Amino acid sequence: MDQVEPLEEALKAYSFKIGQKTAALFAAACKVGAICGGAPEETSAALGRFGYALGMAFQIVDDVLDYAGDERVLGKPAGGDLRRGLITLPLIYAVTHDDADGFLHGATARFGDSLQPEEVAEVLRRVQLSSGLERARQEARRYHGEALRFLQQVTDAEDRVPLEELARLVIERSY
Repeated sequence: MDQVEPLEEALKAYSFKIGQKTAALFAAACKVGAICGGAPEETSAALGRFGYALGMAFQIVDDVLDYAGDERVLGKPAGGDLRRGLITLPLIYAVTHDDADGFLHGATARFGDSLQPEEVAEVLRRVQLSSGLERARQEARRYHGEALRFLQQVTDAEDRVPLEELARLVIERSY
């Protein structure tokens, strides 16, 4: 079950969930692509680690966009994860750092029940005003940097260029 606290447990559960979902998919795609391209084992392993870190960054950015993205750019209304009762990194950080009156904590405790539309709107508003979005963006940037460090293990600089561009696009997706 998703949780918002204690913080360390919430972060561990969130990281595990997105690691087994998006990051694993990115890792497999990068590693299989390298293997199919005839890359040596060392390179394919590095590209798998690159893909995993990039997948983590991608999912975190996606979760931020669910709160802060432009509906016209995203093609969907903000708060979709929230309406489905999914606890993501921006919400975890907002509850931990910016929930003085306990409203967010109380709302997340009732995610199994259905929140009223006005409650969902208020959670969305409070997360948007919190430090949760920037804290999550910082975590995405950390994973982005990790991905680029793994990419440096690919010895041919020319081969890194398109993957560096992909990594840049992941982290700079429209907010």
